[in-house]
Amino acid sequence: MKDDKGRGLFRITSMGYETEDAYVLGAVAVDGHGDRVSARKYYRIKIQDTAMPVEPAIGQIWKVSAKETTTTEVVRGGAELLDIFIKAKSVRLIIPETENLFTNFVSKEPHFVGIGETLARKLWIKYQAGVYEHLENKDVEKLTFVRGITEVAAETLISGWERYENLKQIAWFDKHQIPSGVARNIIKYHKANAIYAIEEDPYRLISFGLKFHQADQFEVVK
Repeated sequence: MKDDKGRGLFRITSMGYETEDAYVLGAVAVDGHGDRVSARKYYRIKIQDTAMPVEPAIGQIWKVSAKETTTTEVVRGGAELLDIFIKAKSVRLIIPETENLFTNFVSKEPHFVGIGETLARKLWIKYQAGVYEHLENKDVEKLTFVRGITEVAAETLISGWERYENLKQIAWFDKHQIPSGVARNIIKYHKANAIYAIEEDPYRLISFGLKFHQADQFEVVK
């Protein structure tokens, strides 16, 4: 039986378990709109802790590239299914850019507790991707313009979004091929000034795990 390639978009459906240095997450493959690709395939994805830019949570969508995969045929409830185990080579958390992705993300992510599909969809219809600017600016007034979003709900949204505030920086480091684990440590240390710190002195990368020749070859893409 040919193994699944283990590349593409995956929505986290269960937290699975943690090992000493990795997460093993339950997931299903989805397309660019967040719709499930195959009802027959179930995935378990092993991701090294150092590769994770943020803590995983149910409802998140990750772009995964596999180091290796193993496919096993199983029978559950009388149905023949495929259990696919992926050892991830690289992962990247996807910020929702469509109505369906945003609705699924907000309604299922536990840090947005109490914000169901209806309110999430109203937010997207009102602001589209502009909703992220309001969340980053902690703009309660703009969020409560949407009917049904109370001040409490707005504060919940803002609080939930705070755990993703480093994703723009992660995207910058990813663009410059800086490993996620290194990027996460830089952001943890330099916080909002992480990008500026590396632009100012790329050799700071050495202190966070890169080799001298890697830092020496680092070029900032304007």
